[in-house]
Amino acid sequence: DDIPSHWSPAPVADQARTIAALAGGVDSLVEAARALIDRDLTQACHLADWAWYAQPHHPAVQQLVVDAYRDRIMDPSSNTQDILVYLDHAAAARALQLRAEAPTDP
Repeated sequence: DDIPSHWSPAPVADQARTIAALAGGVDSLVEAARALIDRDLTQACHLADWAWYAQPHHPAVQQLVVDAYRDRIMDPSSNTQDILVYLDHAAAARALQLRAEAPTDP
């Protein structure tokens, strides 16, 4: 894509943690993404992804990923291949939510 930093990039999780730190933490990314969901869903999903790769076990991040990608799935401009990827991503976040909600054995 002619972007030199993409030729030999840092791992996505490292990039996400740096971006989250620069944004003031994942809570700031979540807040900014939620503000964008209704007017720029594509950008909201970028922020959701950075939050996800920075801290996938954060409950607000998990819910953001579920919500943002649910909206992408419902977007009439999404094609079947895109929808399957969005569904897989949202399902991964939902699976972490369900694991966190599951009762633990005594």
